[in-house]
Amino acid sequence: MEVTRQTIAKALAVVFVFNLIVMGGGALYSAQQVPPIPQEVVGPDGNTVATQEQVQAGKVVFQQNSLMNHGSILGNGAYYGVDYTADTLDLKVEYMREYYAGERYDAAYSALGPAEQGSVDRLVRDDLDEQFTEGTETIEYSAAEAYAHEQIREEYVERYHEGELERGVPADFVAPPRRRASSPTSRSGRRGSPTPTARAPIRASRTSGRTTPPRGTRPPARR
Repeated sequence: MEVTRQTIAKALAVVFVFNLIVMGGGALYSAQQVPPIPQEVVGPDGNTVATQEQVQAGKVVFQQNSLMNHGSILGNGAYYGVDYTADTLDLKVEYMREYYAGERYDAAYSALGPAEQGSVDRLVRDDLDEQFTEGTETIEYSAAEAYAHEQIREEYVERYHEGELERGVPADFVAPPRRRASSPTSRSGRRGSPTPTARAPIRASRTSGRTTPPRGTRPPARR
């Protein structure tokens, strides 16, 4: 059976249209499944922890620095670095445990017995199991979540600005923002951005056995 050019052209047109339909359907499905971003996340004292604009700005920085070529999100991406989703959740649980251990027992989580650790784990689980209602504009963190958020933020600032060779992250892997002319030690031109002298020394605090809580929170006990 002889296949004419006209037949080939029709077949290619059908494949092209089918491909467009599949891609369009996939894009629509992805748009509908995008995780909701609240307008604002606040701590128990009402102070702002993060805003929607900051989350979106973080996404831009993530894309500009091609971090998907280093790590992964929800298992999608490169596997040279960490899975950022799992890493963030692990760190959040770790810091929340330290917060509750210090608050309830005035001791480090690792120094507690099985019963006390179970009690702390229950508090952490209760916080993390809070349901997020779609359409909610403001989410309120517990004191432990607000503390963990600040510690994770500082850890990532140090890791990706100053480098962490054991993770394959060289110094200035994520270049710091342009400095302000009025403050040569500032790392950012935005008001309230961390500076080398103002930032909590997370890596040092881990090696010395202490963590530095944000304002308004109880510091964990000494290890």
